[in-house]
Amino acid sequence: MVREKQAESSLQQLRDLVAEGLASGETTEWDRNTFLSRVRGEVSDEEQKD
Repeated sequence: MVREKQAESSLQQLRDLVAEGLASGETTEWDRNTFLSRVRGEVSDEEQKD
């Protein structure tokens, strides 16, 4: 009984997250390399501050 409630709760969370994603609007394209360069740049900037 407890496992069933936990499974239903997890399933409802998943449903809520899917609904949130669908309601968030149109998708935008992104370039993996640009993203990684930006992240690496931010990390490098933080390392230089230390």
